[in-house]
Amino acid sequence: MSSLHSKIYTAKKLVLKKEEIDNKRNTFATLSDNFNLSKESLIDLHKDGLIVINDCVLSNIYIVNYHQKRKEFETQQWRGLVASGSGNNPKKIKGWDSYLTDKYCGLEETIYQELIQNGKIDVNILDFENTIDNEPSPIDCISFNLEVYLHLEKLEEFLNKNTDSFRRDELDLSDDKTRRFLGYQTQKEHFAIGIIKETNKGYSPNNLKIDYTQIWQKDSILQTNFLETVLGMERDGIVKIRDIIEQIPKKLAVITSDTFWKYPTIIQIRLLPSFWMYYNVVYKKYNQTQSSQIPQEREQKKDLIQNHKEPQKKDLQENTLFPTPENTNWDDITIKFKNKFNVTVVIKGKEYESTYEKMGFADRRIRKPEEKAKANGSWNFLYLLSTLEGVFPIDKLTGKDKGRNKKLKQSLSEVLTKVLFPNVKGDPFYDYNDREKIYKIKIKLIPEKDFIDDFRDNDIESKSDSEYKTEDYFNEKTKNKSDNKSEIKNSSNEDASD
Repeated sequence: MSSLHSKIYTAKKLVLKKEEIDNKRNTFATLSDNFNLSKESLIDLHKDGLIVINDCVLSNIYIVNYHQKRKEFETQQWRGLVASGSGNNPKKIKGWDSYLTDKYCGLEETIYQELIQNGKIDVNILDFENTIDNEPSPIDCISFNLEVYLHLEKLEEFLNKNTDSFRRDELDLSDDKTRRFLGYQTQKEHFAIGIIKETNKGYSPNNLKIDYTQIWQKDSILQTNFLETVLGMERDGIVKIRDIIEQIPKKLAVITSDTFWKYPTIIQIRLLPSFWMYYNVVYKKYNQTQSSQIPQEREQKKDLIQNHKEPQKKDLQENTLFPTPENTNWDDITIKFKNKFNVTVVIKGKEYESTYEKMGFADRRIRKPEEKAKANGSWNFLYLLSTLEGVFPIDKLTGKDKGRNKKLKQSLSEVLTKVLFPNVKGDPFYDYNDREKIYKIKIKLIPEKDFIDDFRDNDIESKSDSEYKTEDYFNEKTKNKSDNKSEIKNSSNEDASD
């Protein structure tokens, strides 16, 4: 019988991969290799009525493979005897008289005889339940075909019931009654901090792959429930699970912290908008409680906080970097470019000086330790929009260029709405339509040339617009190098007025 954790993992995996598994023919070997599903858990879910395993067919190829494996075993053992100089008595070999020596190849006599006569037979999966731990088992081989039908509503009900129980700290997931787990809320907070650490490295929040080695220390792994915590977070509406990849070899008899650390489970998730609100609560909690904790408690959380302190501040700047009054609209915001690196942000008359790094547009994936982080593609797209009066025509772009700029626009929108101005409602861009074929931002953007006289950055040399070659960049992307900048602006204004 499989553990409750294994059944939860298998049920969630089946739901995630329903298009590839439901009502499709497979073998246990392919379900294991392609989807990391164990036959024990599948059979248990079948017995519980959550799935149906039917149309099981065993072919006589199994008998051929059985005898072939015996021959391979004998050959390997004889070679070992010769190499070791132990003589030529095979009786000394462990398993020589028992390994793969059954007269009927591990089958009942009636099944064996029917298989010999007909070449294949229909079988009931439960007839082989007691053989699943044998090596080899008939149901392990590719000659054992089956069909899996999923009761999706029952699977979802099973997952929700156990996840809700876990969120209330009522679910017992340990076979060892002396083993203790951290509470759900504690694991959830640690998980949120680990997620921020990964997103601050530049990984997309829409397609984030994370494992527990990025969240917890090795000596605390056996106190955590990685999968169940993510399921709880999905149930809370702050993440969406896209895939689960469990790497622990199925043949390991004993699972230790070393095993978990060597073969971490990977979960692919998408962060939902409410995640950022939850993370703000976590950050405030840890900041407020750290100073009031007694020394022993403070020391226990020291490693957790200090490793994530800088990323937390960066992501919490939506509360302090640009205070946004209630009922602020996107057109109440102005961004003035002093140069390609520094801006003045104006919100209803109040000005704030900032840089691309403070605003979260630094590309930290490509920098060396001694180098300053460069601006990422979203910042460059915002800068380009400022030179085009906030309008970016895409009708002349083709294929990859159009797709790339679409992703840049989406990434820019995400930073503006989730990090910089979370209190401003709606999309920072006007709705796109096929007639205008433009991206038009609602924020007022003022390019750097209008403020070059005010530039006083001693670390960065002032450059003119021509030196940045903004026009050449845009003309190259639109494949119309004969257009000058004024023509682009005029056409953009005409389109906007339409």
